[in-house]
Amino acid sequence: MDKRTLLAVALTMIVITAYPLFLKKITPVPPQSNEEALSSLGAGQTDVVMPQQIAKTEVMIPLEVPVVSFIKENEEVIDTEKFEVVFSNIGGAINRITLKEYGAYGEDAPLIISEPEEREKKIFSFKGLMGRLYPDAPYEMSGRTKDSITYTYTIRGNIYVKKEFLVHNSNNNIELNLEVKNTSTGYLPFDYQLLGPSGITIDQKLDNRFVEAMLLPKAADGKIEKTRPGSIKAEYARSNTDFTWLATKNKYFSTFLIPYNVIDYAYFSRVKARGNDSIAAGVGVGPVTIGPGETFSHGYLLYVMPNKVGLLKAEGHDLDKAVSYGFFGGISKVLISVLNFFFRLTHNYGVSIILLTICVSLLLYPFTSKSVRSMKEMQRIQPLVEELRVKHKDSPQKMNKELMALYKEHKVNPLGGCLPMLFQMPVFIALYQGLVNTVELRGASFLWIKDLSGPDKAFQLPGGVSIPVLGSYINILPLIMMCTMFLQQKLYASKSATGQQAEQQKMMAVMMPLMFGFMFYSLPSGLVLYWLTNMIIMAGIQVYTLKHD
Repeated sequence: MDKRTLLAVALTMIVITAYPLFLKKITPVPPQSNEEALSSLGAGQTDVVMPQQIAKTEVMIPLEVPVVSFIKENEEVIDTEKFEVVFSNIGGAINRITLKEYGAYGEDAPLIISEPEEREKKIFSFKGLMGRLYPDAPYEMSGRTKDSITYTYTIRGNIYVKKEFLVHNSNNNIELNLEVKNTSTGYLPFDYQLLGPSGITIDQKLDNRFVEAMLLPKAADGKIEKTRPGSIKAEYARSNTDFTWLATKNKYFSTFLIPYNVIDYAYFSRVKARGNDSIAAGVGVGPVTIGPGETFSHGYLLYVMPNKVGLLKAEGHDLDKAVSYGFFGGISKVLISVLNFFFRLTHNYGVSIILLTICVSLLLYPFTSKSVRSMKEMQRIQPLVEELRVKHKDSPQKMNKELMALYKEHKVNPLGGCLPMLFQMPVFIALYQGLVNTVELRGASFLWIKDLSGPDKAFQLPGGVSIPVLGSYINILPLIMMCTMFLQQKLYASKSATGQQAEQQKMMAVMMPLMFGFMFYSLPSGLVLYWLTNMIIMAGIQVYTLKHD
């Protein structure tokens, strides 16, 4: 062996000996994995306590969730008639739920109803074992059929966690059966938090006003608890109320969680979903004790549904209580039922709104007709009223007394013209609450209007220009309503009015249309269509009554 060969062998031996020492020095110790964190549940059994120790064991503070970036994520998709549900092996949770029956606002694509951005905020994200089981634990898919999927996670060969999902093909729900099995020889202290409805999305900018989480108490007289994302100041808000369901809700859709077993508490948390602030609701259980060889099992039902009272009621569980139309809710439900009846006949919600308006106008016709007659009488005696005002201008009390006597003599009610408005306002408010929250109008078209649940947006201003109040779109329907109201004011105006009264009528003829136009400009076009139709009918009733009296 020559010198060069001996030198090469010597250098090779030095490198082989020194390299591991060098590598150990420059390479940091890898973070402790979930299994290593629970290594005491292996042969040593230090964390598996016996019954007499359980009473002395304190609930451990949850450890900081590590980032499991080295685990490859594998997604599984289950398609049904209602949903596309995307599952993930990381955490054994649901990444995304898409509703096939509804399109995303302004897009030719199905509506994604839930897509939380944070890993630990995914639907059915699960953590427990006194803080040692993390939401991003690497689960293994151990079962798969067309409509079901099973994930399992094993910890040191002693604890088996199983999540079994069943997605019904034609129903509105997803079932979860959660199992934790203790195969060690000791007693296992166990608790968990499971996230249910999470990251409900919005598809119109201002609809974040409607995002909230709700809890329906089991108590018969219990009031629904509601929480908005902005009201949650800490990591989460806790409720100890015994409940029937938890839910997250936006303007048109709701996601419900119904537990099959007794739950210790509920909690609400803020979450980001598709770039917007959203909310999540979950449940907490424990601590409990799982004995040697025992299996802990809990079941849950997750509903994802549009806010249709009839559909929600048909599912049971008092799901329909999640939809509220406010103080005039009873009237709202009747009006929406009539609206849906007309839709079944016409297959167009614009036409149905017009027919509903005609029905409401016919119902209120006696009051409207009486109001028109009262206004006509007021105009007829207006010269006498003006005489009294001039005669008693220095004595207001005497003038009012004489006016009351004059009204009584001619059988005129000065407030008679307000009667239709008194009855119209509750109907208008009820219809507003109904139309704003009715998913049926979402995406419903009529003439040039593409969506009756929003402003009609007839055309966009060129160059992306945005005008204060008007915005970047011109809404034609409110402008038509303003013109109609201006003509109506002209029709109502007294031809015998003079002086100050004539000036007031001219001012009202301009101010009223401008004020109502401003109020209605950004409201749902279905509501503007109702008010416009109502004004046209009122004008027709006025012309008919004045002509035939």
